[in-house]
Amino acid sequence: MKLRRWSSILLLVVVLGVATWRMVPGLMPGNASANLHPKGSTSTPIKNVVVIMMENHTFDNFFGTFPNANGDPNLGQATNPLHNDLGHGTAETITAIDGGKMDGFPSRGYIQYTKSDIPNYWFYAQHYGLSDNFFTSMAAGSTPNHLAMVAAQTGGLYDTLSQDCVFPANSQTYSENAQGAPSPYWSFPCYNINSIPQELSQAGISWKYYGGAPIWDAPQFIKPIVNSKNNIINPNQFVKDVQANKMAKVSWITPAGNGITDHPPAALQGGENFVTGIINAVMNSSYWSSTAIFLTWDDWGGFYDHVVPPIVDNIGLGPRVPLIVISPYAKQGYISHIQGEFSSFPKFIEENYNIPSLGQRDALSSTSDLMDFFDFNQQPTAPLTQPLINYSAALKVPTLNTGGKTL
Repeated sequence: MKLRRWSSILLLVVVLGVATWRMVPGLMPGNASANLHPKGSTSTPIKNVVVIMMENHTFDNFFGTFPNANGDPNLGQATNPLHNDLGHGTAETITAIDGGKMDGFPSRGYIQYTKSDIPNYWFYAQHYGLSDNFFTSMAAGSTPNHLAMVAAQTGGLYDTLSQDCVFPANSQTYSENAQGAPSPYWSFPCYNINSIPQELSQAGISWKYYGGAPIWDAPQFIKPIVNSKNNIINPNQFVKDVQANKMAKVSWITPAGNGITDHPPAALQGGENFVTGIINAVMNSSYWSSTAIFLTWDDWGGFYDHVVPPIVDNIGLGPRVPLIVISPYAKQGYISHIQGEFSSFPKFIEENYNIPSLGQRDALSSTSDLMDFFDFNQQPTAPLTQPLINYSAALKVPTLNTGGKTL
């Protein structure tokens, strides 16, 4: 009789123990947490993720005067549009950072915009989430940072270029190894690396990459997904897909065409209208209630920023850029001070959809998963659509008659 009673007690303890480690994440052995959220299912109310990557502005350049944020408000007033572009390639980036002195920026780059210059961007930052500690992944120009957005690494690419997997195999580009030697070296810019699109496909999760400019089209540099023609499409199609109830679970959007990228010397209103159109489309759809939109800029563009980029490996981080997080679950008026970078997007997607880590920058504990921007217990907020900005695409900064010379 006693033996039977002790057997019953032992069985109860075992059952309670199993229930405990299934309920408490910190006690789960191995991959037990996957039992709670099978691969492909979401661990949050976010069912759709949209990542928008615009061009060429630092945090101080756009939000240096933003209340309660870590910005430098004492820069000169920038014109809109600028007279011309500023140098911002790999060599210029390294020069600007100057080993952490942050004193090698172009003299024309010590300028900034204010609320009246970028009203819609400012509105999103005020009503949703803004990071003042978000960096470019690489101390380089555009293309490597676009790769990090989908792969949490560059494959070695360390410069901006339009050569990719469709070029002859003897095409070579300057490369850097994130871990050091061998570095620098030459390589063919078509990288046999893993990426979030591959993992999404393997998990049966839909994705689309909306792009049209070769230097910003990350999938064109990644060998396993370069031929995903049905997934790599024109950015003008995104709004149409939303309106047709065909939005993918994960979408990356980079603008194509002059005047809508935020890239100097174009007027900023074109880029703001491009972004506003995307956000309005989602807000006016059934997708809004379960969507997270991440808006960022791909590199520093030659503009000053006062925050020294942390060093996480041989090639990064690069200068700070803005990140705005828009969602019905975003904390309203929240400013994040947690260190993030473009590899944070893969990390968020991995955790949200329960897919494996890429094992690159996304695996670093110093890389934010961006979850701090959200309160999944709050009442989802109603959409706050914004009007498009009236402006003339022919806007130009007046110039002096210099006899044909450029000032």
